[in-house]
Amino acid sequence: MVSTRALLRTIAASTATLAATAVGGPLIGAEVAAFLASPPGRRVIDAGINNAARNQGVDMEDLASGGLVTGPTLGLTGEAGPEFVLPLSFISPKTGKFEPNIPKRKPSAYNRRYAREYRRIKKMKTLKSGKMSKGFSGKRGHAKIVKMAHAAAKKSRRKK
Repeated sequence: MVSTRALLRTIAASTATLAATAVGGPLIGAEVAAFLASPPGRRVIDAGINNAARNQGVDMEDLASGGLVTGPTLGLTGEAGPEFVLPLSFISPKTGKFEPNIPKRKPSAYNRRYAREYRRIKKMKTLKSGKMSKGFSGKRGHAKIVKMAHAAAKKSRRKK
């Protein structure tokens, strides 16, 4: 697993070592490489990476263990195996579940009539206790209500 910071640290150290070697020769290049590999050298490189990222308005995060990203963020995905990257606009504020914003089709006039009739008949066949009337409970009762609602929706269409 390679983090974004480790990748940038390697690039920065290689570039600095190459520049030191070109300017001061192999001995200076080796000294710079040794310094950048030490803990103080790593802190210098990290400070440079943080400064450069901050100047560009970018956060640096390792996302292998997850996290919340609220702005431009430089990060690697998939570095610890498969992972999802989803905008929070896909998470429903009501249910908290994944619901992509796919435009829904507008229901037809018949579907609206059928839904209205289904609700009317179901309300009519529901007792005050919340149970269904005799003969209208379970799958068969639901099938009866569906059949009655379709018949009523077709009938109301003929009237108009």
